[in-house]
Amino acid sequence: MKDIFKKYIDITVPVEACNFRCSYCYISQYHKMDRKKSVFNYSVDEVVKGLSVKRLGGKCLINLCGIGETLFSQYTIDLAKGLLTQGHYVIIVTNGCAQIKSYLQLADFPKEYLNRLIVKFSFHYVELKKRKLLDTYWKHVNIIRKSGAGISLEMCPSDETMQYKEEIKKVCLENVGALPHVTIPRSEKEKDYPIITEHTPSDFINFWKEFDSDMFDIKVKSFGVKRTEFCYAGLWSAYLNIGNGELYPCHCQNAISKDIFKNLNEKIPFKPVGICKAPYCVNAHCGMCMGCLPDVKVQDFSTTRDRICKDGSHWISKECRDFLSQKLYDNNSLLNEKKFLKKLNKKPFKYYKYKFLIAISFGKMKKKYENKLAKWRQKCGQK
Repeated sequence: MKDIFKKYIDITVPVEACNFRCSYCYISQYHKMDRKKSVFNYSVDEVVKGLSVKRLGGKCLINLCGIGETLFSQYTIDLAKGLLTQGHYVIIVTNGCAQIKSYLQLADFPKEYLNRLIVKFSFHYVELKKRKLLDTYWKHVNIIRKSGAGISLEMCPSDETMQYKEEIKKVCLENVGALPHVTIPRSEKEKDYPIITEHTPSDFINFWKEFDSDMFDIKVKSFGVKRTEFCYAGLWSAYLNIGNGELYPCHCQNAISKDIFKNLNEKIPFKPVGICKAPYCVNAHCGMCMGCLPDVKVQDFSTTRDRICKDGSHWISKECRDFLSQKLYDNNSLLNEKKFLKKLNKKPFKYYKYKFLIAISFGKMKKKYENKLAKWRQKCGQK
């Protein structure tokens, strides 16, 4: 019987050290790679219990991605195993150049777990070439592939990578039988999240579309398009920092819970975004492809991770393909969207009380109410 895909949880693992310095890295844009120490407020067992199938409402896809190199911490490997034991499906993001023992440990997982595991190897070709780590990278990729776990190669293209386009095609076809998926580098320092390139967006897109990547296609189609459809991110998916337990609807929203691990008996307060305020869906290849926007019909998430190789084999297992090809809107209940948005936009009672105090605070009445007025200003966030 096929497992039902209920939620997507994108986890940030607070590992900030990295052995690469990629020009397009979102984290390095905030200069966060200088801190070496990882801080975990909770043990692996506590996190696994907090993300149990029962508490999350079903089997989920859980993505583990470090701020730096994810596999620099043993915590990541132990957490992945714990989540797989629960019955979840897991993706681990790595640059492919952590210590070999990390990949050997993953490859030694039970077969049942390996069928539900994908190791996403970020393909930073310029860094690999500059640091003479290409052989190491392919060795680690092959360890995971031979184990039976799924792999996926994802390349963040940059202007400096353009000169190596044909080299990249050649080495990928030789080593993994297919071209890497391609994403889009964006600047998070500018409010519109533009592409990081000195070329025009159209020239940049035309150059990299040769890789025939479903991930690149959905990124291009959604780039710069303001979404006005109802978004269920936050209800069917979430972004979680396991260092402190903070839960967010997605990468572009404010936290909906300060710590979901503080009380494991409490229900997780999942809440949908509704109408997104971001300039465009920066993670369309996840949220949109998984079905967080039911009114937007696009390819499924499986196609943004899998590739069919020259010999007819797949990068990811049949179990993963069956799970990730499902849409979240088919496996979860829809809300009364108009009612939800009306409630979301409704101003709280304290807002009207504050306005009332403003109205009556003049002349002789002002002194009487000025203390109350100051308190309500503070509560309402007014200066």
